[in-house]
Amino acid sequence: MGTGLNPIDGLGIYEENPNPVIRASKDGVILYSNPGSLELCRKWDCAFGGLVPKPYKRLIEDAIQTMSTRWSHEKVDNITYRLQIVPVPGHDYVNIFGFATESPDVSDGNRRQRQSNLTRAAVHELKNPLTPILAASEMLVNRLPDGTPARLAKQINLGAIELNSRIGELFELIRGEMGTLVLDYQQVELSELCQQVVDSLQPEAADKGINLHVESTDRSYEVTGDRRRLRESMGHLVKCAIKRSSLGAEVRLTLGLLNQAMIVRIITTCLNFPDRLSAVISAPYSVLTLDRDHFSTLGLELTLSKLLIELHGGDVKVTDNSRGCCFEITLPVEPAISANSELQT
Repeated sequence: MGTGLNPIDGLGIYEENPNPVIRASKDGVILYSNPGSLELCRKWDCAFGGLVPKPYKRLIEDAIQTMSTRWSHEKVDNITYRLQIVPVPGHDYVNIFGFATESPDVSDGNRRQRQSNLTRAAVHELKNPLTPILAASEMLVNRLPDGTPARLAKQINLGAIELNSRIGELFELIRGEMGTLVLDYQQVELSELCQQVVDSLQPEAADKGINLHVESTDRSYEVTGDRRRLRESMGHLVKCAIKRSSLGAEVRLTLGLLNQAMIVRIITTCLNFPDRLSAVISAPYSVLTLDRDHFSTLGLELTLSKLLIELHGGDVKVTDNSRGCCFEITLPVEPAISANSELQT
């Protein structure tokens, strides 16, 4: 059977994804396949309207019955894809996301477990000496009278907190690259999530005199995703906006629908990002190699944020318009939620 693409509405966000993205019904019928899945579908000898191989049909049935993610590997030519089979709550179909990995062998499971254990051990070793530094510096900050020793203690404490965060972010990035970062899918109301992010970062914004808020809306914007990971990703981006905004700037979050995608914009009136950031953020990990004088503390945060959003089938970019500079997060939503919708912010 030949391989083809179906014109189903609502999944256009996946068209430019170079990795396979497939939607299949509970019975194993392919409802959608993006261009990146062409070779995989050819190997399966199926196309739009056709059936996935029997082993995948069983995985799909199990994923829907248990409402939990299932994983598999598939080698296509010289590329091995780690396939994530994700059930969609309230529907009898799954989304299958492919992530390119190195070729697995008979010892792949053991190798991956060893890598995971080594990573955890490395993180433990890095964080271990930080624990007494954090505790001691915090005690000094709280007890020392104002003066040079107190300022030095505060600098040590802030540096230790920052380093602790960077280690955690690095650990998350490694897990994402290894394919061991599994998302806990559920229905997430984005207006509520954005407000939680804003509330948690108000003290940091207030220190710079920044007006941080979510533009009010009387609509409910829901996506299927991992609440904690989405909040983590948006939190990193809002923190980046605060860090790089001028004193007295306004940072606001807006939500809207465009075609079949949810758009969350983190807009600031005075964002001090060099122009070239817009181009490099589209390339994985490129922000880590930028001039550290201009992009200090942004590398891991932006890269991790982008990774987490991409694991949800979305994307992050930097845009400029008449309303200011902003991070623009795109997340897919179900066609039933956003059919024939226009962007409203």
